[in-house]
Amino acid sequence: MRRGFLIVGFFACCATAVFAQQPESAWKPMDRSPMSAYQVTGMGDPLSATGATLQITAARVDDHPFGSVSQDVDAAAFRGHRITLSATLSVRDAVQGAQLWLRADGPEHGSDHTRASLAFGNSPLFTSTVNGQVGRSFRQATLDVPKEASRLFFGLILKGKGDVTASKLRLVTGEPVVEVPPQKVLDEAIALVRAHALHSAALNWSVVEPQIRAMAANAVVARDVYPAIRELLKRLNDHHSFLMEPAHAANEASSVTLSTEPVVALHGGSVGYIDVPGYTGFDPHAHDVFVTRMVDAIAGIAPEARCGWIVDLRQNTGGSMVPMLGGLRPLLGNTLGIGFRDAHGKVQRPLVGRGLDASDPHGPDLSKKAVAVLTGPKTASSGEVVAIAFRGRPNTRSFGSATHGLSTGNVVYPLADGSLLVLTTSVDVDRNGKAYGDKLEPDQVVTTPPYAGADSVMNAAAAWLAGQPSCRH
Repeated sequence: MRRGFLIVGFFACCATAVFAQQPESAWKPMDRSPMSAYQVTGMGDPLSATGATLQITAARVDDHPFGSVSQDVDAAAFRGHRITLSATLSVRDAVQGAQLWLRADGPEHGSDHTRASLAFGNSPLFTSTVNGQVGRSFRQATLDVPKEASRLFFGLILKGKGDVTASKLRLVTGEPVVEVPPQKVLDEAIALVRAHALHSAALNWSVVEPQIRAMAANAVVARDVYPAIRELLKRLNDHHSFLMEPAHAANEASSVTLSTEPVVALHGGSVGYIDVPGYTGFDPHAHDVFVTRMVDAIAGIAPEARCGWIVDLRQNTGGSMVPMLGGLRPLLGNTLGIGFRDAHGKVQRPLVGRGLDASDPHGPDLSKKAVAVLTGPKTASSGEVVAIAFRGRPNTRSFGSATHGLSTGNVVYPLADGSLLVLTTSVDVDRNGKAYGDKLEPDQVVTTPPYAGADSVMNAAAAWLAGQPSCRH
């Protein structure tokens, strides 16, 4: 789910020496493949109002690690500020994705003129499938520039096949970053984990807390305590809690990432098919657009979907459950069928108007229609919440294979420096009170062998729907 961050992390560690020798203010290609596998162009000034245009094309059809085009500038004018690199990305056949990235480095040292990487950030990964599919989306990457930074590096990266164009690419300086005492950030994180973490009681706090504080004993700025906070979350052993740094949090607030494109279409002429992607981001306008698009599309084919519906969650890697459930409101109705049980055994059940926006479109009432839910190992986190929302629903059956195993509830807590503590606080519960917390097994296990040429899971779901009374008339 966060694979894109690994891409930039690798890039940050490997590209330093290449860029250090390049002339300033020129777009520079970088190709981590043999024999120049990528064609790269860059023109325009990212600091101007019109911005720059960058393009990367995989020149050969075999697999490549990645290609990139970048520029570096003196960091002096940006130190202590939050900067944003933004552009409209157009991708074609970019199965592994493309993204913008930023990196702040320290001064040169040593005879090889290398620089230490101080901070980096990247935009959400933007992908498209094969067969010539073209996608277009606005993306931005945000970075808080350390005061000791010497150079800024930024650009565009394409991983694997396909091509990407970044238009109106601009680097903009924002407000100064307010320095928060690192001890305050650590204190907040420890207090929140102690009070709310699902597995808080499993830790020996008299031993763990001194160890975590010792890790951050020499912290000078807030980011110096992040390793200690991450170690604390690791010791919870819930595999779901994580720390989101300020720049990443700013990106999440203003952009949305989908694991795939949503699909609502007729299957076989009488079955409604809904592919619900993972949805990550907090932008309210994007939420409204996503939910309205899903509900309107469902309403558009509802009269013809007499045999029922297939809800495909096999590519749903999670994110925010609210827009996903909102988009499926015609099938779920006002009773969402989910709950969250905390460490003390208390169960909270979100309702429309309390947890979901009551102003979201309702669409037709399909709550009694037959539904087949498809799951697989990529179905994770909030994707598993959506699967659980259908557990115990009448005329509903699940097909496929077990989910990823993150059927626990996270709560987002802001910290003083702008970072977010995403903390696992509960176990997912279905409408009948059954608690999960691990993988969800489908009612009917169906596997599709590689290169089978047919989707066995879809076929099994369609066959079950064909046997429903509504389909026999």
